[in-house]
Amino acid sequence: VDVWPPAEKLYSAVGLGEDEVDISGLKIKNVERENLVEGGVPILVIRGEIYNGAEEERAIPPIRTGLMDAANVELHYWTFASEQSALRADDWTEFETRLIDPPEGASQLRIRFTGSEEH
Repeated sequence: VDVWPPAEKLYSAVGLGEDEVDISGLKIKNVERENLVEGGVPILVIRGEIYNGAEEERAIPPIRTGLMDAANVELHYWTFASEQSALRADDWTEFETRLIDPPEGASQLRIRFTGSEEH
């Protein structure tokens, strides 16, 4: 759908569209980034926590991570799923994602749940 937006209607028609997920109460916290080099290849590691401050269990939607340059232009993005698919009320989980050979000039990180405003 990101590559060809009209495909969203087709996917929805066959039941493959994104379901509406209630993310109220879910927060991404304590995000840390680490730059590693393994076998001569640069790797960006991003770790953080997801906290559910809601009064009931919440499904955890995929997380969208964007790398921005100094002018706030997005150079690259990817989406990943948390290992845990849901969180009970007042519970938290950790996440980690890796990007091999991140783009040069990426100085800022933007991370949010898919389908939500920036966090």
